[in-house]
Amino acid sequence: MNYSCRQVSQLFSDSLDKKLKTFDYLRLRFHWMMCRACRQSSTDMRMIHTVLKPAKELILPERKRLIILKALQHAKEDTKPTV
Repeated sequence: MNYSCRQVSQLFSDSLDKKLKTFDYLRLRFHWMMCRACRQSSTDMRMIHTVLKPAKELILPERKRLIILKALQHAKEDTKPTV
């Protein structure tokens, strides 16, 4: 079974934080040999991950965290389709 581009993207994303099983790694590599778009996407994702990795260690004060959370919730509500 071949992985879809969406599955490969998720697999690569997982590989940035943990080591993949050998079989999954080989499937990922095989897909990359065939799919230029996924190779480029993985390069972009790796760069973003590298840039944002130090941000994981930042700790926001609770008040600011809640402000951001509320803003995200409002944005999510604004994008819901109206019936």
